Amino acid sequence: MKKYFFIGLVLIFIFGLLIPPVYCQESYKKTSTRKSTTSGEKMIIDFLVARPLGIFSCAVGFAATLVTAPFVIFSQDTSGRVVDEFLTKPGDFTFTRPLGEDI
Repeated sequence: MKKYFFIGLVLIFIFGLLIPPVYCQESYKKTSTRKSTTSGEKMIIDFLVARPLGIFSCAVGFAATLVTAPFVIFSQDTSGRVVDEFLTKPGDFTFTRPLGEDI
């Protein structure tokens, strides 16, 4: 009796792990409007050229933020813009953008 109970619990556990992802796939197909239209050439160019340039622009942006920091301290409203322009935008371009898109 314990053997059948244990086998039943294992089956319920396995199906409990497998069934939710199946439903999520159908839901994702209905809500996803983004289609990947990037080609292999764009991905290679992005990986070999754009990403290293993005890392370089992050370093330059960090240096520019340090250089402009004394001037930004006195102007209260521009500190957010400086960080956004010099650090956030190059960082998003380099690290969060999908490979091969928007180059």
